[in-house]
Amino acid sequence: MKKLIFSLLLIPVCLMAQAVSVHTTRPTLQTRLYFQNYRMGDVDASLNQVSMPLILSWPIRSDVNVQMRMTPGSTFFDDESLAGLSDLYVNANYLFWEQRIMAGVGVGVPTGTSKLDQTGFQIARLISNNAFRFQLPTYGQGMSVNGGLAMAYPVSDVAIVGAGLNYIFRNKYEPVAESHDDYNPGDLAGANMGIDFLLTEQSKFFMDLLFTYYFPDYIAGQEVFEAGTKFNFEMGYFFNSDVWTVLVNGVFRQRGKNDIWNGASLTQEIKNSNGPQFELGGTGRYQATERLAGLGFLELRAFGKNEYDSGAATIVGLGGGVDYAPNRQLTLDFSVKLYFGQMSGGEDDTQSVNGFELTTGCIYQF
Repeated sequence: MKKLIFSLLLIPVCLMAQAVSVHTTRPTLQTRLYFQNYRMGDVDASLNQVSMPLILSWPIRSDVNVQMRMTPGSTFFDDESLAGLSDLYVNANYLFWEQRIMAGVGVGVPTGTSKLDQTGFQIARLISNNAFRFQLPTYGQGMSVNGGLAMAYPVSDVAIVGAGLNYIFRNKYEPVAESHDDYNPGDLAGANMGIDFLLTEQSKFFMDLLFTYYFPDYIAGQEVFEAGTKFNFEMGYFFNSDVWTVLVNGVFRQRGKNDIWNGASLTQEIKNSNGPQFELGGTGRYQATERLAGLGFLELRAFGKNEYDSGAATIVGLGGGVDYAPNRQLTLDFSVKLYFGQMSGGEDDTQSVNGFELTTGCIYQF
């Protein structure tokens, strides 16, 4: 039962951003090399990114785990490029009360690339588009400190409920070079709750709700922007056997109206510039032999127009891959994904989108 409780605990934890990291029982090093490419419409230039996330998880004790993660990467668009690091995130979590509660604290060390020139800033805006799902969507974001708490509790033999709270404090930094005014991004506060229904010993259905509140951004001590509160709903199905592992999940997210500076104070925008976003994903794994497994992927990203009739995108992705475990400590993997669809910047500005993603990586357990 404790393993089932802990499996639910990871659902809200993963949605709490930096605040609580995933708990592991063995020292684990994960790294993957990604090459992502997108081409839009008839534009000759493509948007490319090479990145390599590094994650080191180290269980100090059976109930205490420390995780460090950083992503170096380079992004290329036309003849321009942006290269550097993400910030370094160090998180620690502690399991207690019969492994039903996880408390976490962490810090974001500002190792990431910041003080961008105008070209770098424009590239940074492109890769931050959520429809592309770049592995390195942002570079440096300044110092941050976070804390969170997540809990899971069985309410019956087939149902487990979970809930979590988190807060992220973000310090000021200089995103653009030669900017004389310190930019201080607003803090974040989040709350979530979820439930697992155990269908069989091998399968479950889950749902999760997440609310994120954004505090105002400041420049030189003056409020300039406040992002709208974000609502996130996820539901899915998970199956695991000796041969097959299947995960199917759907996510809907919507952010409220932003508050913007009108010259005298923050005022809510007349129309919502944040459109609805829906994502559907499916992942399958077939254990062909003791050491070799086949992988399959299917994705749908359907982003609706905002109230200004812009920001819509529909992207479909499919792919496959393999993973190979030469021994119990090491797992190697390789996958290919293809993407196609369209994006709209306005009523008369719709263009096709095509892309691909190549991934190779390894997981090593000490």
